Amino acid sequence: MMRSIIDFFSPLKRAARQFRRHRADYYEYLADVLSDSDGRILMHDIFVKDAQRYAPKNRWQKLRPHPRAVLSEYWAGKFLDTGTDIGATWRGTLPDADMLIIASAANHGGTGSVPDALKEAARLVRVVDEARSLFLSIIAVAIFAIIVVLATLTSVPAFVWPQIKATFDFVPETLYGPHALDLNHFSKVFASYIIPLAIGILILCIAFSWSLTRWSGRSRQWAEKLIIYRVYRNYRGAMFLSTLSTLVKRGSGLNLREGIQAISLQAEPWLQWYCQRIQENIELGIVDGRLFDVGLMEPDALYYLFDISEAKSLEAGLQLTGRRTERDMGKSIKKRAFILRWGILFVSLAIVGWVVFNTFSAIQEMTDAAKMVFL
Repeated sequence: MMRSIIDFFSPLKRAARQFRRHRADYYEYLADVLSDSDGRILMHDIFVKDAQRYAPKNRWQKLRPHPRAVLSEYWAGKFLDTGTDIGATWRGTLPDADMLIIASAANHGGTGSVPDALKEAARLVRVVDEARSLFLSIIAVAIFAIIVVLATLTSVPAFVWPQIKATFDFVPETLYGPHALDLNHFSKVFASYIIPLAIGILILCIAFSWSLTRWSGRSRQWAEKLIIYRVYRNYRGAMFLSTLSTLVKRGSGLNLREGIQAISLQAEPWLQWYCQRIQENIELGIVDGRLFDVGLMEPDALYYLFDISEAKSLEAGLQLTGRRTERDMGKSIKKRAFILRWGILFVSLAIVGWVVFNTFSAIQEMTDAAKMVFL
C-alpha cells in the first residue's frame, strides 16, 4: 500500500499524468516522423533526442522538468531493455487501451504498421476524450446541483428559520401561518436527519460510481434503459466497436475472437460481461453481424452492422459501423447530456425556489402576526 502511494507521487508517474492529455498529438508526431523519414529515424532515436531537447536547462526547470523529458529518458532505456517492444516500453506510463492498438500492430506488422496504428490511436484518443468530457460534464452538473440543494436546505434550520424566529420571538406559535409552520416543521425534521441524509447521498454516489464499471448482467441491461446508464453504454459501446474494428482490420494479424479477448483482458467487469456474450455467440457458430446482438449497441447501429455485413462482409461491417458510431456518438451524447443537465438544474432550481418562496411567505405571515400582537 505504502509503495503504491510512493509510486503514485514519483516523477515518472507525475510526468505520465501530465503528458496524458497531450498523447494524441504525440502519437501523430511519432507516426509522421517514422513514415516521412522512410525508416531512417528509429523509435529509439526519437526517445533519445526528445530526452535531450526537453531536458531542464536551469535549476528552476530541474524542480519541474518537462513531462516529455522525464518520459523520453525512461522510454529510451526501457525500449532497449525490452528488446524494442514498444508496448512493453510504454506500459505503465500510457493508457492500456492505447497500447492494445499500438502493440498489436508492432507485434504483427503487415498493413497494421506502427505509424498507421499510432494514427489510429490518436484518432481514437480524441474521440474518447471528447465523449469522456461530455459525460463528466453531466456528473459535474449533478454534483454541483446536489451541493447547491443541500446548502440551501441546510440553511433553513441553520440560519434562515432561527433568524426569523429570533426576529419575531414575541409571536406565539398559535399565530403562525401555514408557510411559517412548514418552515418550523421542516427545520426540526431536517436537522434531525441531515447526517443520515448526507451519509445516504455519499453512499449513493459511491454506489453509482462503482456500478458504472462493475455492475453487469441482466439487471444492468434493465438499468441501461435509464438515461445516465444509457449514455455510458453508448459511449463505451462505441469505443469497443472502434477499437475492435482497428484490431481486426485486414493485415493486423488478429482474428475476431483474439481481438475480443484482447479487449476483454483490459476491460472493466461491465464490458467483460458483454465480451463474454459475444464470445458465446462465436461458439454457437454465428458468423455475421448477429454476433454483436447482445445489447451493447443502439438498435440503429446494430441494424446498420447487420446490413453492411450482409452486403459486404463482417470485417467491412465492423470498419464502417465503427466509424459511423464514432461520428454519431458525439451528437448522441450531446443530446442526452443536454436533457440530463437541464433536468438536473430544473429539479435543483425547483427545490431552491420552494425554499425561497416559503421563506418570504413565512416572513410576510410573521409580519402580519406581529401586527396582530400589537393591536
